[in-house]
Amino acid sequence: AYHSALELLGDAHSTWNNYTVFVDSYRREIHLENAQVKFLSYPKILHSNNAQKIGTHKIERHGKWLITTGEERTLVEGFRNPQYTGGVEELLQSASGFSVLDLDLLEKVLHKYDALRLWSAVGWFLDNFQKTFHVPDSYLARLEIHKPLSPTYRCEASVEGNW
Repeated sequence: AYHSALELLGDAHSTWNNYTVFVDSYRREIHLENAQVKFLSYPKILHSNNAQKIGTHKIERHGKWLITTGEERTLVEGFRNPQYTGGVEELLQSASGFSVLDLDLLEKVLHKYDALRLWSAVGWFLDNFQKTFHVPDSYLARLEIHKPLSPTYRCEASVEGNW
C-alpha cells in the first residue's frame, strides 16, 4: 500500500525506506537497520463494504507473488493518507508517471470510500493531468458532482479551477 505500492508498480519518484502493508489483524512495526515496516489495518470503510481487495492486483517481485494496490486505489489511498506516500508532492510526482488509469475502476474506488474530499482531490489531479490520462470532460463533470460544497485546504493551499 501507499509508497510501497508506488515502488512495486514501478512509479515511485523517490526511494523511501518506510514500507506499509495492509493486514487483517494487528502487528507491531518492524524496525530494520535501514528500513521500517508498518502494518496497517484495511480501511474500515472497505472492511464494512467487504471491498478490501478492490483495486488490487498481483505483482511478481523476486520470485514471490505479492498483492498490491493498483494505480487507481494507490492514488485514492495516497490522497487519503499522504503521510504514507512520502507526502502530497511525492504522490503527485509518482502518480503523474502512471502509464494508464482505469477511470471506471477509479470511480468505483471513490464510491467505496464515499469521502467528498477524495472526490475533490482526485478530480483536481485528473483535471491537471487530463491530457496525460485522456480524461473526458464528462468524467470530470461526474466527479465534480461529489466534491464538497466548501473548499478543503491543506496547509497553505488555495483553490484552483473547479476543485
